[in-house]
Amino acid sequence: MVDRGALHRFVRRDTEALDAERVETPLGPALVTTPEQTVLDLARRPELGNAETKVRPAIETLYYRCDSARLAQLATDQRLGAALRRAKDWAGA
Repeated sequence: MVDRGALHRFVRRDTEALDAERVETPLGPALVTTPEQTVLDLARRPELGNAETKVRPAIETLYYRCDSARLAQLATDQRLGAALRRAKDWAGA
């Protein structure tokens, strides 16, 4: 990024285990996590990226776009029950 200072943080993930979709962008194809996966990821590690103050509002917004059955199944499959409980609490669900 030449227009501002930035820190890029890469996190190793098993992309086969993620709930993600391939989307086309002007820069080429990209793998994008679903709202359900994103909610679980944010709730799992809210301190990642030094954006803790933005995580709760993001979860509040995304949570209600999620399919609750899919969210619960992902949490079970990925052993993220605590993250799901945290997301529900933060979303006021």
